[in-house]
This record gives sequence, structure tokens and C-alpha cells, in this order.
Amino acid sequence: MAAAVPRLWQAIGAVRNPFRAWVDEDVEGFWVQRSKLPSIDQLLQRARREIVLVCGPPGVGKTTLLVALVRRAVLLGWRADYHYVHPDRAGWRPPFRPLELLCVDEAQRLASPWRLWLDATFHSGWLKRLVISADAPPLDARARKMTVVHLPAWGAEDLEAVYAQRLRACGLDPKLLPLAPGAAAWLVTASQGAARVAQWILYEAFQLRVTQLPELLDVELLNQAYGRHLAGCRPATQL
Repeated sequence: MAAAVPRLWQAIGAVRNPFRAWVDEDVEGFWVQRSKLPSIDQLLQRARREIVLVCGPPGVGKTTLLVALVRRAVLLGWRADYHYVHPDRAGWRPPFRPLELLCVDEAQRLASPWRLWLDATFHSGWLKRLVISADAPPLDARARKMTVVHLPAWGAEDLEAVYAQRLRACGLDPKLLPLAPGAAAWLVTASQGAARVAQWILYEAFQLRVTQLPELLDVELLNQAYGRHLAGCRPATQL
């Protein structure tokens, strides 16, 4: 009976697909600091003085950053909560108790009365810290005395760095399967700078079955993975 053909992540000795999901270390150790952005602790300090707005195009890490802020607050023993506002606003529930931190993802979807309510509860002290996210800052951001943190689209150097970091997080040497020259730039073009899409493509690349371990993760292999991505394959993750 012929042996089963291993997936790429199995062939390089990983215990799981390195791109199954981003982890907390990606946020604190690389994500936030990659563009000289404030650290998580600095953002929590700023949020004590004024509303913090995290904005940027889809897929660059706004949700990951908000979730990381809530996790840090919980570790500090604070009362903290995270709310995601769906396009139809279904499931939106205002907090029923005073909080040290409230993070509201996709806050631009809230109706105007709820946005005003959030501002009022923050300035009254009922919410000690308020962090919201949106694709772009509102026109009245300055009038609302917000600190605006922009998350830019990812570049080739960003993807190369996080690629190596994810392999190391799985106990692997990035030199074992390096990105081929031009592969990171191809990923940026294919994903349009959205880290979420780049992650999906890399996930599918490591899901491919291989009969011989490639020397490099090249554009040809990424193209195969991109085809799987376009076919609707998605890893269970939130970014």
C-alpha cells in the first residue's frame, strides 16, 4: 500500500500549518511595531485620555489589534469587552455595566445616535477607555477629539518578516523553506496589501501535498495556492 503524500507543512516537520491562524505574538512582537505604531500598552494609556480610532483598509489587522487590546486589559484585571458591528447591525448591544475598556469593531456601521451615545458615555467616565475601528476616519474625528492610528497596507518586507516569524513560532528554521526572490512582492500584488488574504494564500500553500520538498516557496507554488483560495478555501481564523 502506497504511503500517503504529506502536505507541505508535514514535509518540513511542522506539527500544524504555520498559517492556520495569527497568534498574540504577531500583534505584540511585530504587527503593531512594524510601522513605528504605538505599542498595546501605549494605546491603552492614550485611550484613557481620548477616544482611540484604529483605521485602515480591510485585512490589515484592525480586528486583531482590538482583540489584543481586550486580552491585555483582561490580563491586567480590567473589565473589558469587544463588540463587532455586523453590516446589518444585528447583535449590537451596548455594555450594561461600567467598563475599563470597550473596543467596538467597524464602528462606522453604528447609527448616529449610538455613536453619540458612545462618545457621551466615554466623556462621562462610565467607559474609562474607548477604542473603535473603521476603514477610514470620520470627517468629525478632530472635533470628537480622537487619537487616530492608521494601519497601512502590508508591503513585501512586512510579509517576509511575518513569514519567518510564523515558521519560528512553530519551532522551524525559516531557512528550511525560504520565500523565493519575488515571492513576497507577488503576495502583496495578489492580496492587494491585505494581510488576511496573504495569510489565506500561505495557508493553502502549506496545505498542498508534495512528493518532493521544494527548495523555495516560489511563485509557481503560490499560484497553485491562490487557485485554492479563489475556489473558496478558508482557514478558520479572524484577522
